[in-house]
Amino acid sequence: MNKALLFPGKFFSFYSSFSGCRTTGNTFKLLKFKKFKFLVVFMFLFITANTQTIYTPYDELPTIIKSYKPTFSESYPKWGKKLYQFPINYNEICDEFDKYMREEKPDKSALIRYFKTWRLALEPYVLNDGTIQLPDIEKFHQNLKSAQLNVDQQLKSATAEQRWSFLGPKETFQLNQGSSNSTPPAIPWQANIYSIDVSKSNNNILFCGSETGCINKSTDKGKTWTFVSQHYLVGGGVTAIAIDPSDPNIVYAAGGNQIHKTINGGISWNPMLPVNSLFYADRLRIDPKNNQKIVAASSKGIYVSQNAGLTWEKKWNNACYDVEFKLDETDIIYGITKNSSGNFEFVVSTNGGQSFTVNPSFPTGLPDHSGALIAVSKANSKSILVILLSTQNSNTPYLYKGTYTNNTITWSLLATGKTPNFQMNNGQGYFDLVLDVSPLNENIIFVGTTTFYKSDDGGAKFTSIGGYAGNFSIHPDIQDIKMMDNGEMWVTTDGGVNFSSDYFTSTANWITLNNGIVGSHFWGFDQGWNQDLIVGGRYHNGNTALAAFYGDKSLSLGGGESPTGWVLQGKDNHVAFNDIGGGFILPDSPTGNIQGRFTFSKYPNMFEYGGKRSNLIHHPNYFGTLYLGEGKSIWKSEDMGASFVELKSFNHEVVYLQMSYKNPNVFFADVIDEGLYRSEDGGKTWVAKPSLTSGTYPGTSSFWKGRLHFAISPYNENVIYACLSNGAWSNDAGKVFKSTDGGTTWSDYSGTTSGTLKDIVIQPTNDGVDLLYLFITAKGGHPGKVFYRKDGMPDWLPYDADYPKEMDLMAALPFYRDGKLRIGGTAGAWECPMVEPSFKPIINPWCKDKMTGKCDTVYFDDHSMLNWANASWKWSFSPQPDFVSNTNIRNPRVVFGSEKFYSVKLEVTQNGQIFSKTINNMIEVTNSKCGPDGAPGLSINTSDMETRNIDIGKVPIKGNEFTIMFWVKPSGKQNVFSQIVATNTPNTRFGIGFSFPGYTKNLNLVFTHPSVPYWVRSNIELDSLVWSHIALVYSSTGVTIYRNGKDAWTYSSGDLGPVDFSQRNFAINEDIHAQGGNLSGEIDEIAFYNLALNLTQIREKMHLTKNESEPNLVHYIQFNQYSEGSKTLNAAIGSCSSNVSINKFYNSDAPVGQGISYTLNNVNSAGNYSFGTTGIEMTFGSGGTYPNGSLVGIKLMAAPDTRPVAGDSLQPSNTYFIINNFGTNSSFSKLSSIRFKNLTLNSNVSFKDNALRLYHRNSFDYGNSWSTNFNTSSQIVINSSQMDVFFNNNLSLSKFGQFALVGNSINTANISIKNDNNLKLWVSEDKNWLHVQMGNNYYPGSARFSITDINGRLHFVKILDINENESHIILNISDLSSSVYFLNVDQKGKRSTGKFILNQ
Repeated sequence: MNKALLFPGKFFSFYSSFSGCRTTGNTFKLLKFKKFKFLVVFMFLFITANTQTIYTPYDELPTIIKSYKPTFSESYPKWGKKLYQFPINYNEICDEFDKYMREEKPDKSALIRYFKTWRLALEPYVLNDGTIQLPDIEKFHQNLKSAQLNVDQQLKSATAEQRWSFLGPKETFQLNQGSSNSTPPAIPWQANIYSIDVSKSNNNILFCGSETGCINKSTDKGKTWTFVSQHYLVGGGVTAIAIDPSDPNIVYAAGGNQIHKTINGGISWNPMLPVNSLFYADRLRIDPKNNQKIVAASSKGIYVSQNAGLTWEKKWNNACYDVEFKLDETDIIYGITKNSSGNFEFVVSTNGGQSFTVNPSFPTGLPDHSGALIAVSKANSKSILVILLSTQNSNTPYLYKGTYTNNTITWSLLATGKTPNFQMNNGQGYFDLVLDVSPLNENIIFVGTTTFYKSDDGGAKFTSIGGYAGNFSIHPDIQDIKMMDNGEMWVTTDGGVNFSSDYFTSTANWITLNNGIVGSHFWGFDQGWNQDLIVGGRYHNGNTALAAFYGDKSLSLGGGESPTGWVLQGKDNHVAFNDIGGGFILPDSPTGNIQGRFTFSKYPNMFEYGGKRSNLIHHPNYFGTLYLGEGKSIWKSEDMGASFVELKSFNHEVVYLQMSYKNPNVFFADVIDEGLYRSEDGGKTWVAKPSLTSGTYPGTSSFWKGRLHFAISPYNENVIYACLSNGAWSNDAGKVFKSTDGGTTWSDYSGTTSGTLKDIVIQPTNDGVDLLYLFITAKGGHPGKVFYRKDGMPDWLPYDADYPKEMDLMAALPFYRDGKLRIGGTAGAWECPMVEPSFKPIINPWCKDKMTGKCDTVYFDDHSMLNWANASWKWSFSPQPDFVSNTNIRNPRVVFGSEKFYSVKLEVTQNGQIFSKTINNMIEVTNSKCGPDGAPGLSINTSDMETRNIDIGKVPIKGNEFTIMFWVKPSGKQNVFSQIVATNTPNTRFGIGFSFPGYTKNLNLVFTHPSVPYWVRSNIELDSLVWSHIALVYSSTGVTIYRNGKDAWTYSSGDLGPVDFSQRNFAINEDIHAQGGNLSGEIDEIAFYNLALNLTQIREKMHLTKNESEPNLVHYIQFNQYSEGSKTLNAAIGSCSSNVSINKFYNSDAPVGQGISYTLNNVNSAGNYSFGTTGIEMTFGSGGTYPNGSLVGIKLMAAPDTRPVAGDSLQPSNTYFIINNFGTNSSFSKLSSIRFKNLTLNSNVSFKDNALRLYHRNSFDYGNSWSTNFNTSSQIVINSSQMDVFFNNNLSLSKFGQFALVGNSINTANISIKNDNNLKLWVSEDKNWLHVQMGNNYYPGSARFSITDINGRLHFVKILDINENESHIILNISDLSSSVYFLNVDQKGKRSTGKFILNQ
């Protein structure tokens, strides 16, 4: 080793600064190392260049596992060599590492893995200039042990309402990327599980430990897990777990330079090592014949306890990677270590661990690279396996076998890594190294690093099992392994726990078991406002989404290790991730598909390798307006992140940003090395507020610049609270400040709090003052804590009952909707009710944009700080808009119609009180073109030369992929070369039209491209006078044309290259071949996408009209946006202005409309099938023929072009259905049942069970083509304002297509039922109460009140005791929907009946 590497700069000047002075160059500060003995030993270790010199003082932090650090090599890059130097500058090494990863894109390695661990551990101790200011290690350990010995007693007095609870991820599932109805499996992408053990006395009991210091327990063989170290601070990753072989309640766990022990199954834990004798055990082994004896392997040597962990003695001084007992003679103990030359050594104790000696026959001269392990087997107690990760032969692993006979060991080389028979490499070193051998068969061996390998022949040949190769979908990076006597085995990885019942022979016998495991490490954390949705990037396990509508399932969304994940509030399911390419619209259910993509072009700054990141904020009144800090600038977007403009540029990176909820013109921003700024004009100009970060107040300093977390009062934009986020030093800990003058001056608001502060969260209260929460992260040997303080209280009070003590917090957020606090960090996501979960709301109406078109639909929502419990909403607009969907819901839709300013008022009623806010001129309506319609509306007819070359505008597509879709109905055969849509761009002439089979009219559909011969023909033949849906998909692999979602033709003769359609407009019926081609027919719904859609997307989109939020839709001609006055056709999406005569437009009869679609795959057997939110369900009976393929169900919220029966009503109005069959069987055996659920019920109507008829026609039919045969409903169930319609009896359906429900409701106005004279009924004005006047003939005593509808269904039952002279009864009917009802009063064998009509 090059000693010079260990002594950069002035070595002796550095050691003279050990008392706390910063070194020359501002690269290091070490506090309060008072023991001169340590200094002498430390200097000696550095001067004598033995193997221990790979460690520096940085590696002494309890959260660093020194055994993971590989041996130094001159071949390491510059940043890698710095890991072995002291002191160094943190910023410099991180910059060099990031550059190396960007430019070199290296494979995983032990060095890279150790740096990532090192970076996380050191980050809290770094000053802005990169100086690493280490804490007092001795004090650190004292704090940690004190926390371990003093579990918070306040837990015992906390109420259930005050407790924190685990939110997730509870179990991680693969995102469904296949069929819409399939159920993806649970996957091992949840938490990095370092260690696991299975009780030998009860195989149902397991304990496992995470990288983040969380210990979990299962009592049902891994089916479910419980977090058992919630109230205990382990202090670091749990590298080893050992369960007592005879008592599963006794468990030992290694973590944070400590051995932890429980004697009650994890209810409580205690540290076993004194502060002056700490070590980090990498392996713990309990003597199978004497449970008092425990042996530990650590970077400091081999330790032995003879009294169940109470005391420990070091029995070997060199670093040891593993120890094992000889299973039939447990006085014999093996160890794999390395000597002073850095070579592996095998040591043996023959006296129960009293002493160890080097085995002389073990191979010599094998230099250690990054670790080793031992394995022994009951099947052959003489056999020993050792895996060595060596530097030899360019870092090659070697597997050796030893045979113990008569106190001698004979060694042989079994396998050499990176060879065809054993492809394993050193991977990430000891970090993810495993080795085990079957207790049943010594020839079955498992070994792994990043990938898991198995041998069935004693090591002659290994095959990959899982990780980066193999048939088992286990997470790469193998952490621990346990093989059982019954053929079962457990494997943990960076992603969680895996179980195999046959030693990983069949994938059918493998399962991931992570349900309830705590330890997922959030690097990013964000949530919705009105939608209960959480997203975040995670260490090791990529991005995830948790949602109330996913239940206990969390979705794995891909990605790597990034502090990413943002929720775009205001639009359901809209999220963005920087590492997986922009915006995603998440599925509505855990088994659904991604609903689409959208552009999101900038992301907030991400710092500190997951420890800190900047934030994304939404305007309080316009959710399409976003602000963030990226780089050194503050950016603003007015299109939900599709594009940004720069508001302000600073000299350094923007760390944190907030906008006043009350006054959106007021901003605060924290900037690295500059400190706090304030803007009062919406971010246009900024003024520095330096006093807090300039040392003006005790406990503050310039160190605070760029490290603030703050919250603005929702009542007053000049009141701001700030703390040092991620502070690590005694003079900074616990400091909170308050300003009442916009940040100019501050007062100390810290009270008696102390700790490493992280976040401040604020909530409104019932008395109109601020209530703050202060979050303290687990750092410096102290546990994580939470405090609260209401303005006017003298000090902070604890609020952390059941708070996970190991939580190194990433972020804390309020979730006002449910009155909760939410956090994310090293123990996953947690929540707790607010101190005042019910508070007086602060009202704010919300919509996407201030500017809107006169025909645009504006979607309003409530952005109030409001707990939804017992809340109701009322909206009003001035002047009155053309259309409001409902003024009494939270999120109405509004079309304003006229070009003017509109004021918006939102009233919220809660618990009898009204809270309101009016925003004058909130909406400005401009004279813009109207957007897309939800109904088919108009189509265009091109039957004459007057419709030649109709300009439909430029299409913004450049690149190698796109999709064009449209509906076409040809009028007979077409002239050759007739084009439906085309562009004659000079270098990319492109069109879709009819072929050239000689000069013969035809209906053969082809496309035009400069590289495609003009005579090419396809197998797509259109039908005359029938609507066909056409989709052309262009990609680098070729062009495919689909007709009606199934008939396909692909042209793939070479790469056609990129296109550029931005040069010249597209046109309908353009003669680009100059051959006189002229299209004759109707066209509708032309849509251009800048993406190559897949077949499922085409099938799900083809019957649906489009909207502006549809991902990747860049141009849309609907033909409904026509101005009769100017005779101008406009685009629904995009730009187009073309003069066309009104007589060229027809009322479209294409089967399209606004709606919902859902795909069912593999409908090939009997059973129940559901088309998701379309409400369509069906049942196939056993026997017969099935579709044998995919079905797509569509619910269209538009009326078909013609109704099946003139004079009869469509039920519901403006709704019909389509089921498209893409299976191999176009017809099938009769359905036993088809249901249409959650249908909107028209006001004041009711139906008898057989009142509706189901009519059918083919999917692409129009006009009077409905079948005269129909099926009659067998049951109609009415719930509130919806109904479910069942067709169960003698169905005559053998084909799918379009379906319409027809029938006339019962006219409730004509129902006349005479009430008993004994009853008089009336409904209250608010429709919530039914008043019952009993008359004179009633009896004191018990009476049964029941309410039924006109079909006799029971909706209400209540038994009341009626007192004498009590003739007026009031019943709560708030749950009833509009209908006709009958009240029955049963008393003493007599019934009185009365009718009432409820019109909600």
